[in-house]
Amino acid sequence: MHKPRVVLASALAILLTAAPLAARAASRPGASTPDFGAFLAGQFAMSQSDPAAAAPAYLRALAADPNNPAMVREGFLTCLLAGRPEALRLARQLPDNALAQLLLAGQAAHTGHWDQAVQRFGALSGQGFGVLLRPLLLAWAELGDHHPQRALATLRPLATGQNAPGLYALHAAMIADIAGDKAAAGQFYRIAQAHLGTPSMTVAQALASWQARQGDKVAALATLATLARTEPAFSIALPAMARDVNARPTNSAIEGLAQSYVALSVAPDEQESPLLALAMLRLALDVDPGFLAARFQASLLLADQGHPAQALAILGKVDPKDPLAALIGLHVAALKAVLGRNAEAMADLRGLAAAHPDSPLPEQQLGDMLLDQHHDKQAIAAYDAAIARLVPPAPQSWELYYSRGIAKDRAGDWPGAEADFRHALHLSPDQPAVLNYLGYSLADRNQDLPQAAKMIERAVAARPQEGAIIDSLGWVRLRQGDIAGAVRALEHAVQLDPADPEINMHLGVAYWHDGRKLEAIYQWHRALNFDPSPRVAKEVQALLHKDTLASPAAMQVMR
Repeated sequence: MHKPRVVLASALAILLTAAPLAARAASRPGASTPDFGAFLAGQFAMSQSDPAAAAPAYLRALAADPNNPAMVREGFLTCLLAGRPEALRLARQLPDNALAQLLLAGQAAHTGHWDQAVQRFGALSGQGFGVLLRPLLLAWAELGDHHPQRALATLRPLATGQNAPGLYALHAAMIADIAGDKAAAGQFYRIAQAHLGTPSMTVAQALASWQARQGDKVAALATLATLARTEPAFSIALPAMARDVNARPTNSAIEGLAQSYVALSVAPDEQESPLLALAMLRLALDVDPGFLAARFQASLLLADQGHPAQALAILGKVDPKDPLAALIGLHVAALKAVLGRNAEAMADLRGLAAAHPDSPLPEQQLGDMLLDQHHDKQAIAAYDAAIARLVPPAPQSWELYYSRGIAKDRAGDWPGAEADFRHALHLSPDQPAVLNYLGYSLADRNQDLPQAAKMIERAVAARPQEGAIIDSLGWVRLRQGDIAGAVRALEHAVQLDPADPEINMHLGVAYWHDGRKLEAIYQWHRALNFDPSPRVAKEVQALLHKDTLASPAAMQVMR
């Protein structure tokens, strides 16, 4: 979907208020005594993309200076992003703020005052994100106000225009669908499908539902299957989504408003602006608090921003009968693992594995958790169970074999690990992670060095700025006797990843072979300063042994 770049720039101008403005407003004549400590705390929290922490700080600052316009704006924004009820009160003090007006319009719709919603949405500026949102929201409000033909008239010119016709056509189709106008719905769904390309989850559900209700179940299932091709985790939800494919996913104007906000939250530009995306999702949930797809999207966003506890909290209790329940269950288990609730996460995954015996995903995620905790044999068992469910192994299954190969390597089964790595490359030949791991492992064992070098070179070509892969290139060069080439590669690897203890250790080994012994010892001491793993620390200590050249342990690393 294409839209003017002004959308992002203008939206960010609304979202992000400069601190000096607030400070100047707080010091105006006659103002209350400002709480600069609270203001700075809020500003710092927002710099960490944490509106949940920023909101109470700004509210404290606002309590000390309640008539400060800039502080009202900051307090409103952070309360909106944090999902706090104070946002509605503050919105009433911001008649010129687009986000505030959207919140007030949504509240009018939520309480059944559709005439007010129509008025507010209609008055929304046609600039910034209003370029996209105003027609969608206005049309849904017109439907809520019992004027479906007026709603279609609002969207019809845009559905055949140049700017995001697929988006407008989809919403026109859903409105016509709800209104019982099958001819118009079919026309608009066809336009939407032609322009939207790879559909998002909510788009795929809408299109598939229409196709199924028109008697084309095969096309409906194919539409849903596109979700798993773009995001494999969706595969666990497909059976439930297929069972419910005849159900229309959007059945009211309220749900349509929420869909409009979610559509903007996942648009390409908004993916570059997490605050704007979160604002759209909060507006969706203010209109339709039960919209699970919006909660899930917001949870994913909060997790990406490093707030797993908030990501878990926003999901609330999920109905196990919901088609998305299994997919969200995988996400919840991942969040619990990040929060250190490993026993709960593992129990959740085992429950999902039992409830979804055809899906490898719960066992695969369980294997990943066990691998992270270095329970390698248990991880292998989980990966075995996941692989047993593959019918047949698809190209995207390479990661499962790759992960099991790592677990086998750690458990001391190199032949089994090598077989898994080679099978992963058979499924997906150009995966740089597999090429690097297998190439490095062969080089470290002095096995098939020409093939190892070719694998690593392919990995470097795919990821030329990844220090670990350049490190592997230096290591294989050293094994091949190309000391100068090894030094060049390893110095570059250290530049790319200067705090990696293993790369620093390898550079020291290359320096030692190059006769630069003082520099080698310096690199090994550097490696010890970067919190190395027990294995790397042991190898570095061996290298630093007073009888370095005679030490068998050191020679094992040096050879």
